[in-house]
Amino acid sequence: MKVLAHVHQFPPTHNAGAEWMLHDILHRLVTVHVHECTVITNRPPKRDGMVGPIRVISAMDQRTQRRHWVNADVVITHLDATGQCVIQQRTVDRPLVHLVHNHNQLAYHQVKPRNAQLVVANSDWIRRSIDWTAVGPWPGDAMVVIPPVWPERVVGREGPHDAVVLLNVSKAKGAEVFFDLAEALPGTRFVGVAGAYDTQLRKALPNVEMWKHTADVANVYAQARVVVMPSSYESWGRVAVEAACCNVPCVAGITPGLVETGVPYRFAGVDAVQGGYEPGRWLKHVRGLLDDDDVHVAAGAAAHARSVKLETLAKAQVDDLSHRLERLVR
Repeated sequence: MKVLAHVHQFPPTHNAGAEWMLHDILHRLVTVHVHECTVITNRPPKRDGMVGPIRVISAMDQRTQRRHWVNADVVITHLDATGQCVIQQRTVDRPLVHLVHNHNQLAYHQVKPRNAQLVVANSDWIRRSIDWTAVGPWPGDAMVVIPPVWPERVVGREGPHDAVVLLNVSKAKGAEVFFDLAEALPGTRFVGVAGAYDTQLRKALPNVEMWKHTADVANVYAQARVVVMPSSYESWGRVAVEAACCNVPCVAGITPGLVETGVPYRFAGVDAVQGGYEPGRWLKHVRGLLDDDDVHVAAGAAAHARSVKLETLAKAQVDDLSHRLERLVR
């Protein structure tokens, strides 16, 4: 079966959670189910080549995109490419599958059942909250595939494991909490890694290192003793799961996605809706993981055990997705 993913961007130049979810799904579809998977991107940077077993091609005009659609058996899309895919489907009759990463996505893009033969939610709560109109829930075919995290991509790098780490130093991801913690713990190393989107915040502090956007997350987690995720919104919580694969505990904001992962060591509020940002509470949880080796080891082991269960679940869900894609093509 020929699977085409028509998206706006893709790793390793764009390393957001949604893009890595797609990458890791396609990787298993190729390596386990022997499907032929191609990705076309409709935004710069322009690059053609292989990302592991997946071919990636720049296709910024509709004619080029249509040529790839005609050659495909089924098309997968999400986020910013949704509108272009709905247009393409009007002229090229191919099953269209939508990956859904937030509870407003289908409504925002005005996706209807006629141009979504299958909807794939990234968590149980997103599946429950899908609402394509104001009058009721999504009436079409839908399933859940949690964002897979394959350990071989995130584990195995040697490092000091001494830092408090935040990936994506933006306001929405809790950069202000991160910098407050750095000021309160001047003797601790902090590493902020630039994200794939949103304005990245900076604060000149002697114990804070600002790293460029990177696909090499194994090196990032090799620096980490604690990962913080003070996010105001997470539909899942990929960073927490990746850290857990590396036995690195996470202190997180209370979001439905992060709660569903079952990974964070402790939760703390971020805004008024979630109980308020309490600096002392964040400091207590982070300091406990920094100062007490026994607590840190136990928290890391518990997180890792949960990540193993999530890996098993993700494999089963991607395998189910493969079967569903095959049924769409028949």
